[in-house]
Amino acid sequence: METLKLVFSLLVLLVGLTTGAAIAYDYNGQNAQAEAKVSWLISFPDGAPSAVVDDLMNKLEGLGATITHEYSTIRAWAFDAGQSVIDDFANRFQTTVNADWKPTIEADSIVRAFDGNGPV
Repeated sequence: METLKLVFSLLVLLVGLTTGAAIAYDYNGQNAQAEAKVSWLISFPDGAPSAVVDDLMNKLEGLGATITHEYSTIRAWAFDAGQSVIDDFANRFQTTVNADWKPTIEADSIVRAFDGNGPV
């Protein structure tokens, strides 16, 4: 009977440990701790083929970015993502794009033309 209690206790401990490990890591084996998302802009130069732009935007979303706005006057999008998404995108995809079509990614920020006293 004591042996049965010991085996059962070890089994409960093993299940608890594996459940805790599954909670700590997502299905890709990456740490699932929430990374702060910030706003970014990605813009493409004139003449970049739509197929290239669409492919890179799909890859950016596939890495976890959330598109928040598509600009109509310029070929650019606003999106939210953590720094790890930006780093992963730059390492995996941005280096393989033709230099003439390479997108620019920058942190989104407020732009002011006037500060109340005239142009800035």
